[in-house]
Amino acid sequence: MVPFLNAILGTMLPMLGMAKQDNMKWVFSSALSHFSESILEYLANLDKAPDPTVRKDTFSSEIYAAYDILYCNWIQSRDSKVRLTVAEAVGSMSHLMAHDKLEEQLPKLIPTILSLYKKNTEHYVISKSLCQVLDASVNMGSRVLETQIDSLLTTLNQQVCAPVDYSNPPTVKNHNEVLRCFSILANTFPDRLVMFVLQKLENSNERIRMGSLAVLRHLINSSTSPGLLFQQS
Repeated sequence: MVPFLNAILGTMLPMLGMAKQDNMKWVFSSALSHFSESILEYLANLDKAPDPTVRKDTFSSEIYAAYDILYCNWIQSRDSKVRLTVAEAVGSMSHLMAHDKLEEQLPKLIPTILSLYKKNTEHYVISKSLCQVLDASVNMGSRVLETQIDSLLTTLNQQVCAPVDYSNPPTVKNHNEVLRCFSILANTFPDRLVMFVLQKLENSNERIRMGSLAVLRHLINSSTSPGLLFQQS
């Protein structure tokens, strides 16, 4: 199916602009999310693919055109279900966008995703989307990402310090995604991140200290060479 998705996306694009009802926006966003995930899985297993000539840039133009509609018109929907589904789609789509297009969008996209935390009670999907965008940004060697590091660390710290209800799977999954975000940032900005975490450890608020310890423990456990993180800082 994946080799034919470009034709399907081409047919879908004019329909996106005509979607006015929230339920249609949700359906299209969900479809784009699943399409993007299928493409990424296909590209990750090209050795087993029926058509190994398929490349990421095969889909980049159509994906960006769809992203433009989702970001400019839908992500600020009054319907929380639409907002979250759009955020999920944008996260997957970021890996398929041309590098120059993603770099161009990051100064707007990251603050928009961060602002969704205040507008929704469900945070897992937002953290998952943010994690995917950060991963795509780091993988392409983004230079713009550094301009967003302060707001990223501040918002992620608020999330990691939130109490985790282990009887509520979404809060556990959100906590894990936030820790993954810290790991991704640590690969590119180890000095900034370690300094930030160490400063938070000195805070008198116990919840903030516990959150900072969780980040520190995760970074040490997930690093192949724990000492390297501190040597770099």
